[in-house]
Amino acid sequence: MATTPNLHQTLHLTLKTFLHGPIEATTQKNPSLLSSVLSPDCLHYIAPASFLTSIGAPPDFAFDVATWEAQYASESRFVGTRSVDIMPLVVDAETMTGAARTVYVDNLHLANGENEEVKLDVSWFVKFNENGKKITEVTEILDGLVFVEVHRRIREFKEDGKGKAGA
Repeated sequence: MATTPNLHQTLHLTLKTFLHGPIEATTQKNPSLLSSVLSPDCLHYIAPASFLTSIGAPPDFAFDVATWEAQYASESRFVGTRSVDIMPLVVDAETMTGAARTVYVDNLHLANGENEEVKLDVSWFVKFNENGKKITEVTEILDGLVFVEVHRRIREFKEDGKGKAGA
């Protein structure tokens, strides 16, 4: 496949748009913004498998677009993404793939009404469609210790019946 600078730029923009999705979804309170550049049949995998099993999911679980949006919506009243630091973001127009490491700064809403800042470290690997404008597959590798703690606190918040805070 011959590559052009425009294809490389398209891949870069598509991946950057995807990585900013949680911020847009939080600020506009619209979970569909998470998937603005995902193909309708995109699957979103999470690794390591130990994280999935720690939250009660099967180790080979994959989110489809609708399920990922619904999961985000169900947690958005407890945690909201404020910013992201992307370092680095790379794309390969020959293989139609991309990768990035991100650190998201989120607000974790506490039962006492206060917010706690949480930094979520995530590495991303994606596959693009033929024109590079949509992502067809996502693999998210996350800092399991931090994510397990955030999910534990969200579960506690839900169980306490105090999950009324806004994102």
